[in-house]
Amino acid sequence: MTSVFDPDDHAWVFERDEIDLLEDELEELYTYIEHLHLPKTAMESLVLKELTDTEDQGEDELTVELGSELLHTHHHEPAPVDEGMSQQGSLRDQLRGQLERDPLYLRAYAWSDGLFAYAKEAYRSGQDGSKAMFRVYVNAKMVPIKLSIGRAQDPKEDPFLFQLVKKEYELALIYLDRTLESLDDLVEQGYSVLLPFVASGQAFRRMLRKALDQFESPSSSFPAL
Repeated sequence: MTSVFDPDDHAWVFERDEIDLLEDELEELYTYIEHLHLPKTAMESLVLKELTDTEDQGEDELTVELGSELLHTHHHEPAPVDEGMSQQGSLRDQLRGQLERDPLYLRAYAWSDGLFAYAKEAYRSGQDGSKAMFRVYVNAKMVPIKLSIGRAQDPKEDPFLFQLVKKEYELALIYLDRTLESLDDLVEQGYSVLLPFVASGQAFRRMLRKALDQFESPSSSFPAL
């Protein structure tokens, strides 16, 4: 592979059901590694454990902040995209309507898509089985996945959802930082083809950091980008 996708050239991003696609790609990654029957001490197992430990820690922190009962209590469903939408309308359609208006999610999806494809091909073809390449493969798609979960909620009238969305954004930043860290390692090893993803990833990180800062504002109920 001699080139990567342009991270800003994804006009077709919503032509498929991208929410299911994100989940399917990560599930396929786990299935592939599972079939290799690697020991727990293998590099791949340790990288995947890093991810699952992060998810577990995020849930533990929410439990401490909100209490286990509140964590598992039913909360508001996402509101319809517009007032004229039938209450029987597809929840996925409602979610997509929210995501299409979210420049943060759009940037995350476009940035991670080509990067994930590149790392997947490099790792699974045997071109590069390094920890840095595998870590990019594992973490890149977690960024839009976390942001899609956040945008599936409307926290304006529910303090629990406000904390949940904030936590998802924080996790997105963790996965973004891990991806950028490994990209830096790969660039040092000679992968100059990945430099556009480093630059656009750093620009995206500033956007995400700005969104997180708005959660800390007493007058803010949701990041407005």
